[in-house]
Amino acid sequence: MRQPHLFEATVALALIVLITGLYLAIASSPAAVSGWEFRGSGAVQYMIVGENDTLYAFKSDGIYTIDHGGNLLWDYEVPGQWKVINNWQRPAYAADPSGASGAAESYPVADASAGYLYVLALPNMTLDDLKLQYFQSRSPTLYLDAAVLAISPAGRLAWELPLQVGVRADGIVDLTDLKDFSMTQNVALRSDSNRLYIFNDGTETVVDQNGTVLFSIGDVARPASIDESGNIYLMKASAGTAASTRLEAYNASGELIWDRVIQGTVANQYVADDLWPKFNCMPMYQNGTLYLPLNNGIVALDNMSRTLWWMYKPGNDYALFDLMPIDSQGHVYLRALNPGATSSYIYVIDPDGLIRTAPWQYESEYSDLVRTAARDGIVYNVDGTSFGNVPSINSLGTETITAYCVRNGTALWSYTLPIGSRQTVTLNATNVGDIFRGQNGASAYFSGFSSLYTGFLVTGASGDVPLTAVGWPEI
Repeated sequence: MRQPHLFEATVALALIVLITGLYLAIASSPAAVSGWEFRGSGAVQYMIVGENDTLYAFKSDGIYTIDHGGNLLWDYEVPGQWKVINNWQRPAYAADPSGASGAAESYPVADASAGYLYVLALPNMTLDDLKLQYFQSRSPTLYLDAAVLAISPAGRLAWELPLQVGVRADGIVDLTDLKDFSMTQNVALRSDSNRLYIFNDGTETVVDQNGTVLFSIGDVARPASIDESGNIYLMKASAGTAASTRLEAYNASGELIWDRVIQGTVANQYVADDLWPKFNCMPMYQNGTLYLPLNNGIVALDNMSRTLWWMYKPGNDYALFDLMPIDSQGHVYLRALNPGATSSYIYVIDPDGLIRTAPWQYESEYSDLVRTAARDGIVYNVDGTSFGNVPSINSLGTETITAYCVRNGTALWSYTLPIGSRQTVTLNATNVGDIFRGQNGASAYFSGFSSLYTGFLVTGASGDVPLTAVGWPEI
């Protein structure tokens, strides 16, 4: 009769040892893991992510490259005659179908593969230089002497390829600040493991890793798509008729494989900024399938131009979902356009061309309090809490992330970001210039609104007190 008691004692002793070990493991573990941080010099204006989660951080005069562990790989100083961050506007074919006006944005035209970074460099000129070139040319299109810079995995300039980038000349003579000068982005860079593909002024040029031009294809309407074997799929600018579209395919040697005319007009296709480098091509390519969005639907082809399926949607009221046109499994997301409204519907087309689920109602409220992203069939909304009518340090809100499955139309999960600590910032006449540094005439601008603060209440621990404007109020 002693054996059962011995077994129970052994189990109890084992539990005590396990609990003690678990406590020691927890007690010896760090309270939080913050990943990594990197401190450099100068203001970073733009970042892109390359292979293996390599981060490329662009400054006005240089580029940092940081690996996924936060280690500096190299720091490249851009030569003084070049400028890699420029003001761009989307071309007409990529305009927002909702009719929203697109302002110019500053970013680099770049791509990275196999450790190489390829970036478009425009001349670093003054406003007087720009106007002088305009007066000398007197042409509707001004051609700037640019170059593609290839930066090696060691952070050194491997080669540069000269090219001319055409920009519209209208409005140059009236410019008073070079910061207001913007260009339509009719140039694109795309690279794979050993080649660079440059679309510029209707020509697709293929360059090897040594900077040698292999071949060029002219009369191209938009940037081409490249498959895993280096085959090139493109849309010709001259289709023959206004209601048809001509597609061509070339092998890696530049030889024509096939050509086909599709009846229908290619639709203007807007995609989100983070997807723009990937989907700025026509036809679109993914996993062995070519997609051609038309004004009356969408057609899918295999890589030998055979029709896989055709979805007919009349009325010119549909476009690919700008946040997620195609996912990694081959589902296509079609959005019903509803100009002037924030609510629309998303249709999911399966890889075989059939729609098997009901459309999902999508709320596209692009505002300061609602932000949306999407990937592989999931839409992520980040909803901010409203501050209410009277701002107060005690009414600070937080952010809630909600994941929605588009195919099922259901919410998968929701997570509210916790507030760590509140910080109070006092804004007054002595520090407004520092806080709004870089904003021309900040103090003079904000001082004109001092009367707006009179009569408002500040809610705090001591009760509600009026906010009285005396010169520059403290807020």
